[in-house]
Amino acid sequence: MVCISGHAISGLSNLQLPSLEFKKCFNFKVSIYGIIGLTVVIGILGNLFIKKFRMKDWGVNPIVFHDHDKSVIRYLSGGILFGLGWALSV
Repeated sequence: MVCISGHAISGLSNLQLPSLEFKKCFNFKVSIYGIIGLTVVIGILGNLFIKKFRMKDWGVNPIVFHDHDKSVIRYLSGGILFGLGWALSV
């Protein structure tokens, strides 16, 4: 048995090497901030696309974005609840 870079070369270890290579294909180095940032960018671009081309839903009704009141309390309470939920999940 010969050891090269930590892997033993034998009949049994040769069967394990493809599974290690398969796992390396899905070993992404993406942070949670990158994922959240990407979803925000995709959401913004999707909204701009819908507004620019005046898209319609599955029927024939146009998609309309309605304005809502911008109260600070709503955003603070939502942010605090989101942060607490995130903290509990870690």
